Amino acid sequence: MPHLPTPQRTRLNHAVRRGLFAGLLAASPLAIIPVALAQPAASEQTHTYAIPSGPLDQALNRFASEAGILLSVDAQLTAGKHSPGLDGSYSVDEGLARLLAGTGLRASSNDGNYALEVAVDSGDALELEAVTVTGAQLGATTEGTGSYTTGSTSTATRMNLSPRETPQSLSVITRQRIEDQNLANLNDVVQNTPGLTLRRTGPERSSYYSRGFSLDNIMYDGLPTSLDSSQVSQDLLSADMAMYDRVEVVRGATGLMQGAGNPSAAINLIRKRPTREFQASIEGGMGTWDRYRTEVDVSGPLNDSGSVRGRMVTAYQTGNSFRDTLENERTLFYGIMEADLNDSTTLTLSASRQQDNNNGNGWTGIPVGFDGSDLHLSRSTS
Repeated sequence: MPHLPTPQRTRLNHAVRRGLFAGLLAASPLAIIPVALAQPAASEQTHTYAIPSGPLDQALNRFASEAGILLSVDAQLTAGKHSPGLDGSYSVDEGLARLLAGTGLRASSNDGNYALEVAVDSGDALELEAVTVTGAQLGATTEGTGSYTTGSTSTATRMNLSPRETPQSLSVITRQRIEDQNLANLNDVVQNTPGLTLRRTGPERSSYYSRGFSLDNIMYDGLPTSLDSSQVSQDLLSADMAMYDRVEVVRGATGLMQGAGNPSAAINLIRKRPTREFQASIEGGMGTWDRYRTEVDVSGPLNDSGSVRGRMVTAYQTGNSFRDTLENERTLFYGIMEADLNDSTTLTLSASRQQDNNNGNGWTGIPVGFDGSDLHLSRSTS
């Protein structure tokens, strides 16, 4: 077959392409476009149905099959319900409405898919009265909260901040923890506080340490004192916990807010305050070596408005020891009164007295032999 020159071959290809394209344009639009324009929405199409009355779930299944739709049905909604059936020509929406008549249900559509839901009549809606929602959160006082933390503390910065906001290492021994662990005095609290160490110089003397330094900053309601745990202030250092709401311990120097301090820590003893509602409690306990303890706590308003309030706490404890001739008796009395002078001023008057009577003591140790050997004395010897 002879080869055509390149210009002739190109003209022939163009002629064939134009002929084919013209044929497609002449045939395709007439067959496709009218069908797309004439197709109605599925929900608007009508079909003839002959569905007898009966159980609702069976009637809906038959209707969905004949209508060619996807219908989601919760069996709990249709259980025990009856359908009046369907006879005649209806659209999908009309047919579903008639099948569900009197059942308390209706069909909702989403992109051509149907689902059953409970029909709510606006006339049956109930109008509720105004509801006040009050949120309770922890405050500074820990008594009665049952919590092992406090919502606010000011020991480190003199500002009421949460423990999370306080820029120093802080531990709070709350009233709930004092009661749960039976922390009777400050020595017990120190032994159960992270970062603090108690050193005993004989059974009756103790000193506190933190971060390798002696702790010499003990506060009462945020007011610093000159007490030093290394000095002979044992009656105050073994303070009875019956009169305190919580103990806040800040590890590290607190001189920024107090004008003096050292790198050890500060212990802040927060006393119980009077309450606006009357409350009273009495507790008793007993233990080994004839240890007995009783606490009485009474608090409440002193006038009708509650602007004047008072509280009294007393405690009495006795006990012996495994050591010979050692007996202990402790009495505590604490009274406090508050009066609201105005919205921003409260006058507080308080007094406390703690007395420890020890018959015998262990301030000095047991001697040893001249050569330093053990004398093999009884465990009860003192």
